[in-house]
Amino acid sequence: MRRMEYLDRVLRHLMSGMALPLPRTDGPLATDPFALALRSLLQSWHGEFAAGAQTAAHAMTVADDPDARALARAAAGFALGMWPPAASDPTLREPRTGADPVAAALADEEPISPAMYAPTTALLAESALANARVTTAAAFLARMGDPPDTLFGGRHPFLTFIRALAARVAVYQGDITGAERWADAAVGGAEGETESLFALACVALARGSADRRAATRELVEQVSAAPVPVDAVTRGCFVLAAYGARALGLETRGARLILLAGGDDDLGGLRIIDRAFGLESLVAAAISMGDLDAAGSWLSRLEVLAGHRIAEPTVQRARCRMSITLGDAGGALASADRAVLLARADGRMIEAAEAEILRARAHIAHRRGGAAERELSVLVTESEARGYFAIRRFAARELRQVGRRLPPIAASGWQGLSPRERDVALLIAQGRSNASLARELFLSAHTVRRHVSRVLAAFAVGTRAGVAAALTDSAAGRPMSGTVATLTGRQRAVAELIRHGSTNRRIAEVLGIGTTTVEKHVSAIKDRWNITSRAEIAVLASWLADAG
Repeated sequence: MRRMEYLDRVLRHLMSGMALPLPRTDGPLATDPFALALRSLLQSWHGEFAAGAQTAAHAMTVADDPDARALARAAAGFALGMWPPAASDPTLREPRTGADPVAAALADEEPISPAMYAPTTALLAESALANARVTTAAAFLARMGDPPDTLFGGRHPFLTFIRALAARVAVYQGDITGAERWADAAVGGAEGETESLFALACVALARGSADRRAATRELVEQVSAAPVPVDAVTRGCFVLAAYGARALGLETRGARLILLAGGDDDLGGLRIIDRAFGLESLVAAAISMGDLDAAGSWLSRLEVLAGHRIAEPTVQRARCRMSITLGDAGGALASADRAVLLARADGRMIEAAEAEILRARAHIAHRRGGAAERELSVLVTESEARGYFAIRRFAARELRQVGRRLPPIAASGWQGLSPRERDVALLIAQGRSNASLARELFLSAHTVRRHVSRVLAAFAVGTRAGVAAALTDSAAGRPMSGTVATLTGRQRAVAELIRHGSTNRRIAEVLGIGTTTVEKHVSAIKDRWNITSRAEIAVLASWLADAG
């Protein structure tokens, strides 16, 4: 059996959820460094972490050509990312220089055989990701270019893995828009049961981060219904779904998936980054349920990984959560600051954002609501520009505790405003001054200025006249994105009668329809205008009538 055929069979086995038999290494392959590296990958993939590390070290020592060296470095990277003791093992460093194997692979300019290039580079990127080196993983993918359409001369299940890898790297970098594109491509090309489940789990991760709540819930349910995971890919499905659940704030569901994936109460079946994330999720879930004893127990298991480069940002986030719960605002702030710094250093931007949410929570506990609002406003603006819309919900939740709000989404219009800000918008459109607004709405001058700035941002205009123009466009039947939605003819008639104080019974008589139908129209108007009261219908209908 030649190298390429052996690599093909190993990759098919890895993507089969162990449904396909392990390929044999007979003849020359028995001592080939390339085959040794693949054997190490198989051992790590199936949870034999110590054996995988030992085999990878041997492969690194005897590798004598570019293909074998690249694969041996990937195997060593997997060992470092999966087995905590490997961090202090000198045999997993470059034999001649003592350098980190993944970094050495990225710096190496020796050409890999064309047939081996895409799968080997993908394995190197995955090994970098296993070590939470997101920037390095992205560099390997950039070197490879867009994932190929074929592998080993045709369709191959490992292509789904490569596309899903591109999606995962994009998510961890905070590029949710790019992640959704690659996750959808992974689903579109998947055929086998295991690869399809893995692709769906990646979509759950991306959709959750994009705050597509209904779709994410459905995907999480699909993954949850799968058999108990048995190897790196199937465990990864549950971990990715847990990430998606956590993006929705479903801490308990995420914790259950993590426990199923981990295999034991130490989550010993997972790679280090996922083990740390899982234990932090269990800490968060216990805190949310008020069980501080359980939270402390899970935190003690996570503390075993303290000081490990891969796990340290996660350890600091968990410490921050516990410190806030115990009333230690200063300790919480210090842990959050360190978590942000460490995560950013490796390009772990989605983790850095989560740490910034916790830092805001610590600021609030320190009675620094203004600092929390300023930092979260910047975070949300930067994150939403890359499709990370779930962050707004988490940030808004923190500020709501102290009566503060995030600025509305730019160009979100009427739908992005609070009820009070809608009152301000209508009065602005009537040409009222700030002083007049303050008198009529019984607000301070400072509060009026804040409301006015939010209204301008919501309509994406720089002047008060722009607000009037935006609402006038809508009234004239030219609805702008995010402004007041256009009503049907019958809905306009109902709104006009409400403006004049008519009851539902009177509206039914005038229009010759039943009161139940009137109630449906009133409900539809509220939905279309994103309002909650009959009084708001009257106010907004009055403005639209004047503007028309």
